[in-house]
Amino acid sequence: MRALDRLALYSTCTATAVIIASTALIFHQGPPRWGKLDEPHVVEQPVVQAVDLSRLTPEVRQAVEKARMDGLQHARAELESLHGEMMRKVDSRLLDWYFGYWTQQRLGLSYAYTSGKNWVASLVVDVDPEEASKTLQSEIAREFELRVMPGPILEQHLQRIAQQSVTVFVRSLQEHLQDIPKRYQVPSAQWEEYLERITFMIGGTQASRSVPLTLKALSAGVVLSGVRVTAALAPYVTAQVAQNMAIAGASRSSGALVGSVGQRAATTLARQVAVRGIATGAGSWGGALTGGVALVALVAWEAWDHQSTVAENRPLLRNNIDHFLQLYESGLVEPHGMIGNILHDLETQIAASIPT
Repeated sequence: MRALDRLALYSTCTATAVIIASTALIFHQGPPRWGKLDEPHVVEQPVVQAVDLSRLTPEVRQAVEKARMDGLQHARAELESLHGEMMRKVDSRLLDWYFGYWTQQRLGLSYAYTSGKNWVASLVVDVDPEEASKTLQSEIAREFELRVMPGPILEQHLQRIAQQSVTVFVRSLQEHLQDIPKRYQVPSAQWEEYLERITFMIGGTQASRSVPLTLKALSAGVVLSGVRVTAALAPYVTAQVAQNMAIAGASRSSGALVGSVGQRAATTLARQVAVRGIATGAGSWGGALTGGVALVALVAWEAWDHQSTVAENRPLLRNNIDHFLQLYESGLVEPHGMIGNILHDLETQIAASIPT
């Protein structure tokens, strides 16, 4: 029995030693895992330094100015393309018709007849000495619209060019504005807040009121409810085009164009008739009888050297029309022109809202 007691004692001591050793090893490795769950986990945030945006005012103004210049450049390119299309039609349709043999006969006879009739009538009553020229101008202006560019079609082209130029303005401004915070390391939140403060007003059609638009919306390309900013600006462009036409005093934007073309063509024809002495004679010879003789003389129109007249006057009239179209198109992109006024107005409104 004594041997068994000693064996039991040894077993108990051995088990106790193993438990004590295991417990010491656990505490030596560290505190229990649940102790770490109670410790707060602190993440240090980097400190963002704000930038003095007042020194960026010249950069923002320059971005708006570049956007306006890009819009005008696009407008000039589109107008040049339209100019080429119109001159091709002037060559193949208007001038071919105008310098046709029978057209020249009819127009010359009509012009001289009206001049002679007015001269006879002027002996009794007051008449408009420019009636013959005005009648001829009106007919040639109608033919210009029919053969070269109908007034409504021309207006559609100008409206399209204006809308596209504003779209180029917006896209160019977006590109220039996106580059500024990268170059000057402006925090995103501070930059967006800065753009949000720059607010300007855009007007819609005459029946709608002006609405505010922020530079942030313009930079992002969308406004409220996800509407694209170019679509939001479309009523503004339409209203500005209509207003500019009203200021010009023309019911149609093509009125001044076709009227001037008609005037140049009528002047060319009057010069042709005057050179041959018929219209001059009808208005200056000494009596109704001699004036009537001058009108009868027009029956001999075919005896004139038609080819020589065309060779001399066709290049002259073409150059006059070409030159006037260039002046007309240049006027459209001037600061007070139909298209230039829209881009300058946008630039002025945005620049006036930029904080200094």
